[in-house]
Amino acid sequence: MQQIPAFPWPTLTEQDSQRFARPPQIRLTLRHHCSPISALAIDRSETYLASADREGAVCLWELGSGRLVSSYRHDGGVFALAFGDQSRVVSGGADAAVRVWDYAAHALVCALPTPPHVGVVAIDPTYRYLAAGIHYANTIELWDWPSLQPIQTIKGDYYTFSLLGFDATGTALHVRLEHGENQIVSIPDGALRQSFKDEHLGEWSYSALSHDARMLATACECDDHVCIWDTQTGEMIQSIHVMFKGGPYDPNIALRPDGTILVSAALDEQIRVWQPNTGALLSSCPNQHDDEVCAMTMSSSHLITGDHDGIIQLWHFQ
Repeated sequence: MQQIPAFPWPTLTEQDSQRFARPPQIRLTLRHHCSPISALAIDRSETYLASADREGAVCLWELGSGRLVSSYRHDGGVFALAFGDQSRVVSGGADAAVRVWDYAAHALVCALPTPPHVGVVAIDPTYRYLAAGIHYANTIELWDWPSLQPIQTIKGDYYTFSLLGFDATGTALHVRLEHGENQIVSIPDGALRQSFKDEHLGEWSYSALSHDARMLATACECDDHVCIWDTQTGEMIQSIHVMFKGGPYDPNIALRPDGTILVSAALDEQIRVWQPNTGALLSSCPNQHDDEVCAMTMSSSHLITGDHDGIIQLWHFQ
């Protein structure tokens, strides 16, 4: 039996330690959406932000200037976004299609038919595969990304999805379900490699994955802790107490892609910045939203939050 090495905790540089020890500041406020923000994504070059809402709007923004580049529509709410290469972004939601958009050409490339209620989408880091988890259909649809041709339908006890994420090689897909079940699926054959259950089984649960899919963070509305998991072993390797008052807690979370920073935004209207390997609180600040934060994402340099009023805040660390 192959021995799995100890978890390789990522560490902050001295410069980043100083930067994240200072509370984040709002750099830009984006207003275009008219309903709650349901999904956010940042492209790999950290040039563009994609946002979506529960009424079907998808927006593309320049991260540097906050300029609205393009906007598109679905026929129902949009709950999943992912960036590909060649100026393409993917969106999925309630209207029985995964849509691929070319934001440089301001055009729809194609609509890939699916069962209704696309819950999550992911594109692998090598740009070979596109995957979509379909709520209530017990399926993951897999396409060849360059050609957008279907490869297969992966069937399982999936029901409702919380997260999809490829590992760094694009040969394994991490699947997290809303009831806390995690599965590692081999790609492209769909064989189950491993499964484990995390502890966040609330009515609303949140999750975030590092870029190599080795670190998983989970939270739910009835718990004041965020748990960090080693996805290779299924073991909880850290538990962080993210809120210090009575519930409900509802801590939305985001991970820096390299896993060195965790950010939480809970119902006490505070944004808190944590170091996952130590569980230490590095900084905190008021979230500056008039309504609850309902979507978050983070890149190496940017923190983005969206609320129930459709307002998006772009934060920076000085």
